[in-house]
Amino acid sequence: MFRFKPTLILIVYTTISVFCVLISTTVLSQNSYAINTHTIYNTPLNTIFIKHYSATVVVFLAPECPICIDYTPTLNKLSVQLKHSFLQPNKAPMQLIGVFSGNLYSALEYQQFAAQYRINFPLLNDANKALQHALHATHTPYCVLVNNKGEILYSGKIDNKNEALGAHKNTATIYYLQDNIYDYIHQLKLRHASNTPVGCLIE
Repeated sequence: MFRFKPTLILIVYTTISVFCVLISTTVLSQNSYAINTHTIYNTPLNTIFIKHYSATVVVFLAPECPICIDYTPTLNKLSVQLKHSFLQPNKAPMQLIGVFSGNLYSALEYQQFAAQYRINFPLLNDANKALQHALHATHTPYCVLVNNKGEILYSGKIDNKNEALGAHKNTATIYYLQDNIYDYIHQLKLRHASNTPVGCLIE
């Protein structure tokens, strides 16, 4: 586990106008950082650019996925840690964004999920699955760590509480995402390679 010190980063429930993404297999275009999606509230305010942050954590979620629901306290805690992260001098802050892909649920259901689990980070409505395809997301929860150059540094599980369906642990012992964030901040080699997430298939 890592611990962060304060630095202001992101307003809770920020609404985002459309921002475009050009993708290769592992790199987002450095010229265009927009993802063709809106927040679950569909009210454009400020555009959040990946290049304005040291790194961005994107987590794909589904309102009725039990594993996603189980991870909401972990993600809320991580969001706070990133908002108050200890960063190297002259580095931009970091952010966490949640994503709902597809049109299986309504915006109201997304909003009810956010309210019920007191989500404290922005949630995007990726109705046309542009972001899902760009980041190769297959399951929920699925997390991706992207630096400000658009390079995908890590993708897969949040931790090892769910190594296989039906094999749930009450407490994690390996923190894939948090360890890699710590290593990235401290300019170390990331200790965990990308892996296959366990959860609900994105439909």
